[in-house]
Amino acid sequence: MLGLLAATLVSLRFSNGHLEDIDQLSGVSDRNSDKPVEEFDWKQLAASEDLVYTPCLASYGNFQCAKLKVPLDWTDPSDQRTAEIAIIKLPASIDGGEENPNWAGPILINPGGPGGSGIEMVQHVGNDLQILAGRNFSIIGFDPRGVGETTPSGDCFQNALDREIWQQQSSRLVSSGGPEMLGDVYVRARAYSKFCSTNLAKVNGTASYMGTSFVARDMLRITELSWKAVERESKGLQFWGFSYGSLLGQTFAHMFPDKVYRLILDGVVDAEDYYRGLWSRNLLNTNKSIQEFYDSCAANPHNCALAAGHEKADAKSIELRVTKILESLKSAPLPLIDEYPDLLTYSQVKLLLFGSLYDPLGYFPKVATLLAAAESGDSLAIMKLKEGYFSERFSCKFPDRTAGLRKNEAVHAISCGDADSKEESFEEFKEYYNHLYNQSSLAADLWLPIVSPCAGWKARSKERILEKIGKHTSEPLLFVGNDLDPVTPLDNAIKMSEAFPNSAVLRQKSGSHTCFNAPSSCTIAYIRQYLNDGTLPPKGNTCEPNKKPFEDLVTTAVDTEDDQLLAAMTRVSQSGKIVHLGHPGFLHQ
Repeated sequence: MLGLLAATLVSLRFSNGHLEDIDQLSGVSDRNSDKPVEEFDWKQLAASEDLVYTPCLASYGNFQCAKLKVPLDWTDPSDQRTAEIAIIKLPASIDGGEENPNWAGPILINPGGPGGSGIEMVQHVGNDLQILAGRNFSIIGFDPRGVGETTPSGDCFQNALDREIWQQQSSRLVSSGGPEMLGDVYVRARAYSKFCSTNLAKVNGTASYMGTSFVARDMLRITELSWKAVERESKGLQFWGFSYGSLLGQTFAHMFPDKVYRLILDGVVDAEDYYRGLWSRNLLNTNKSIQEFYDSCAANPHNCALAAGHEKADAKSIELRVTKILESLKSAPLPLIDEYPDLLTYSQVKLLLFGSLYDPLGYFPKVATLLAAAESGDSLAIMKLKEGYFSERFSCKFPDRTAGLRKNEAVHAISCGDADSKEESFEEFKEYYNHLYNQSSLAADLWLPIVSPCAGWKARSKERILEKIGKHTSEPLLFVGNDLDPVTPLDNAIKMSEAFPNSAVLRQKSGSHTCFNAPSSCTIAYIRQYLNDGTLPPKGNTCEPNKKPFEDLVTTAVDTEDDQLLAAMTRVSQSGKIVHLGHPGFLHQ
């Protein structure tokens, strides 16, 4: 996942899937890119039925941009309407580039979501992805239908201000109030569902052509044209998909099993669960993930604000204190008074605690610092976390269309359109919430808004996967899963690997969502080997991360290839451009 919206938080906020404005208290360095802001006018780029690239975004690297014209409806040759797919490419960094006989072909990238921008990811970390894969590969990012610079657009709101007002109205979780809160979430989801699916249907039936199957067909066209451009026979798709991107890769492999060459699927979605519209297996490991927070804090008290200076700082006592902090905020939010009055609330802290599970290395220390400040009632320390927040929050500069803002509606236009149609009564809605709560009391009400708008969603994708997914493929797939992934359990990778014979599962013994948020020299070595010669990890093999949460960072000179690969993997994680499935940035409709 990958987040896509600014969450309404008192002390800090989400942007691009990461928490901001908390680094100064936690001692963790700023994770945002220091690249200069450079705009590229996609509207001035003419779409073509061939891949016609033009230089772009030079301050980020040797990038080229294109717009590819493809059928809007791949299933109806008589339909002359078109979609325009926005594409960015980092050509191979070898002598002669793609004309070199050693050119290994393009790797298509999807950062997750659904609704993540491949353009944004490749623009910011394409150079690092190329270092990881090999400089003989070209790296291609594209915005799927409904996302970013691609048309059709997934915008439901007429302008960004209307969208912001709607989002700001929903900042409390079900568990923060009484039984009426569940009813509020239910009715709100139905209102949004009707509004959004109806608006998208008005624009040439747009919502019917954003589904994952259509995007898989777009990927096939991009791949075939990329090989054709250098007059070489296509080897098939090479693809690196994260989170929802793993579902996109599975869909491609199911639809075009003879067109598969190298597919790396990291943070694996259960395809059957997704296409049925259930989202019912995601939280199976969430409680284990939060346990890692308590265990690692207790094991490294000098780096964890919740343990430092406490005589009794074992995992259980830390857990009890966190529970007490949350319960205290639930009954009485913490007043924050400095230049302006404000509150620190139960919903905000719970959201941040869950969000930190996606990236423990980066955010466990930050959340521990926030919790310690809340426990001591240090309102001035918490207020410092918000410096610069309000000036931006109350700005009236709301552009009508931006890539970042479109993604919010795209997540539901894609996922609800892909899923089985359902009309869900309030009683069924309560049963679903209870099912989630039994999996994880921490995450249930955070996960609920992801799927709730799909009840009553009217627009279905014209082409959907209705049968059980899985096929024999021309080349084997590589699935990657973490033991303690909070939203895509390792069991998903094992299950989906069984659906694609001869594929393999690379298991990483860590928390975080996707392997990139717990960088491992071992994991990237296996991925790199698979990309370059198709070798799969031995069955039963596991990898350890190079660093665990709250541990001291051991710095060495970056002079060996392994060091350079680990550094590149770390930069991808720190960029915040992997848009994680169900990340709290998605959770405000």
